[in-house]
Amino acid sequence: MPAVKSFLMDGEAEDYRNVEVKFVSGKNAILTIFDDNVELEQVDLSKYTDKEDIHAMMVEKGFEKMEGEELEQARRELAEKTAEEDARKEALAEKKREELRKRREEK
Repeated sequence: MPAVKSFLMDGEAEDYRNVEVKFVSGKNAILTIFDDNVELEQVDLSKYTDKEDIHAMMVEKGFEKMEGEELEQARRELAEKTAEEDARKEALAEKKREELRKRREEK
């Protein structure tokens, strides 16, 4: 499953229009296809061993890969979103660490 992990973690999935990746810990990688918020299909990505096959499947399912400035803009936005999420997670973790320190000091 290294090809699937790379495809998802490296942001290649988001190179396609209208694709959003949501990571769910402990679950298989599933591509869920929606049309107007109605679920049409689920594709288990764990059966794919080659990224080229994943890209071919995406095109077969009707997804269009972005190119040029559109792709660069989407990648910049994804990087900004990821940085914001990372900062939010770090702030939450720091808050929890501070709460633990206070509890220990109260004892």
